[in-house]
Amino acid sequence: MLQKYLHLAEFTIGLGTGSIVLLIGSSIFHGKDGHLPSFYASPLLILAASVILALAFMAFLIVEYEGVQHGNPHTPEAYSLTETLGYSSLVLFCVGYVWLIIEVTH
Repeated sequence: MLQKYLHLAEFTIGLGTGSIVLLIGSSIFHGKDGHLPSFYASPLLILAASVILALAFMAFLIVEYEGVQHGNPHTPEAYSLTETLGYSSLVLFCVGYVWLIIEVTH
């Protein structure tokens, strides 16, 4: 199951960072002086937060997995933190993407 979780997080990170880079990279074609309009800031920040949480999820998941492999117990607190990081990343990614689509088509 570890590989499935890691691949999902990698996919989310790839889409989030790709969207951020593509939008910021195309800023030369938007507005004055190559700056994006300010209404793109909030969805981009939410996408960036989802990427950061996904990275934290991956790191914590690997650390916990290694700990269990070395005989440390998998505590309810560690399980809760892992779930919280993973689902928070997915929720922020979805919210950020929907918000970005609304702003781009507005």
